[in-house]
Amino acid sequence: MIKIKASVIANEKMTYVHDNNVHLQIDCAAGINNLLLPECCRKLDLADYPQDNTLLEELACYWSRTAEITADMFLLGNGSQQLLYLVNKLLIEQGTRVLGYAPQYSSYCSDVLFCGGIYRACPMGENYRFELKRFTEQIEQTDTLIYLDNPNNPTGQCIPLEQIEYIVREAAKDNICVLVDEAYGEYMRSENSAITLIKTYDNLIVLRTFSKGFGLAGLRLGYLAARPEIIEEMKKLTSPYDGNTLARRICAQVLKEADFLSNLRNVVRGLKLPIMNTSFTHLKIAWTDVHVPIFMLYHSRSDFELAKALSCEGISVVSGKNFYCVGPNAVRMRVPPREELDEVLKILRKIDQMQ
Repeated sequence: MIKIKASVIANEKMTYVHDNNVHLQIDCAAGINNLLLPECCRKLDLADYPQDNTLLEELACYWSRTAEITADMFLLGNGSQQLLYLVNKLLIEQGTRVLGYAPQYSSYCSDVLFCGGIYRACPMGENYRFELKRFTEQIEQTDTLIYLDNPNNPTGQCIPLEQIEYIVREAAKDNICVLVDEAYGEYMRSENSAITLIKTYDNLIVLRTFSKGFGLAGLRLGYLAARPEIIEEMKKLTSPYDGNTLARRICAQVLKEADFLSNLRNVVRGLKLPIMNTSFTHLKIAWTDVHVPIFMLYHSRSDFELAKALSCEGISVVSGKNFYCVGPNAVRMRVPPREELDEVLKILRKIDQMQ
């Protein structure tokens, strides 16, 4: 079993929120207003708290094509960001050791520090490529958690599933939890998702969101996959109402659009290849996957303010200064829409000539 905080295991959650009692027909328990509703909201059926399990069942059906998984292995959250923090609430306390690799999603790493944990990052290899041997050599018995974002943010590279599984297997020897953040997971084939490993390993937690690939960031809905015993402990730390009613309804429907994600990956490929195939003198693209819409661009001069240079040309990016082990000469970019691609390439060539 993973190293869940003793305070979580020892305590039961005091709550008056329970599963619906179907034999009870008159609800005088929930603190809702079902007496008089605003006219504009009456037809939306939003008076009750969101407790419907339809989305959990749809997730189980969606993933059953590639994984052995059931509805009780999922937990909903208000975006994967909230679920990342929830995992830390479950595992991280003063002095807890967390291993990651750099660069990666820095907001998660910062939260480890805010919780009193100790975060250390294994550097990537040549051109920021993830190296399995280098990483596994950094795992220590005293670690509580390993954090991997796959695809990686900011580089957009994908770690093959067999490498993820090797890390999970090695970590299991010392009951170390492996947290795989698949926020950009829709941009890789579902067969490469660590969700396919949940049935086999009890030290694995996987996060996904509807914000990125499905384009529903405004709904703020994500989900977590893990073994049922981990889900039950996490339920002590959160609310059964996470994920509003409208978000649950919409996301249950988008999971049924069979060809959407494959079409999306093809669109990304068509926009990213021209950038990857452009010859630069001073600029370089870190190791990346052609189907993931983000990538890291960096300048050969370590003191070159790349984000500032792009901003002066009208392009908004994320500076490398916002990631561990990356400097101002790097940025995270998202591929532009088709109608803006030529202009972006023109600007990149211009900046490439700057000394």
